[in-house]
Amino acid sequence: MIKLYTLVCNNCDYKANYSLPDKPANHVLQYCDKCKIEELMTLIKEVNIEEISKTILEEARELTDGIRQQEYGSVQESFGNIATIATILCGHIITPIEIAIILKSVKLVRESHKHKKDNLTDECGYARLESILKGDETS
Repeated sequence: MIKLYTLVCNNCDYKANYSLPDKPANHVLQYCDKCKIEELMTLIKEVNIEEISKTILEEARELTDGIRQQEYGSVQESFGNIATIATILCGHIITPIEIAIILKSVKLVRESHKHKKDNLTDECGYARLESILKGDETS
């Protein structure tokens, strides 16, 4: 048998009527919807908004600037080494620019299969590295 119960929010004393099959353990809501939203807004304010609101392009730029260069060397050196190995493995000349294009292609294929923000960020990063290799900008 379903009965009507009045439940009260712990935070603001908001009262709501619910039809429930069984009597609740206590007649108090943990939080009403309004208080849940206010609690979430408080949590959101405590999070560093700058880190959340970075765009894909900003993330790609950060990744292709200092961090990766420190870990792997300059794009010219790193992609040059990759191109040398790819040339040996494939039996024909592959350039560092072609490596950037191939890596962008990998991310395009992955994104076409399943969306992940990482795919888009990396695709932008590889496009920037291709631009650097072509001399359009400096790293």
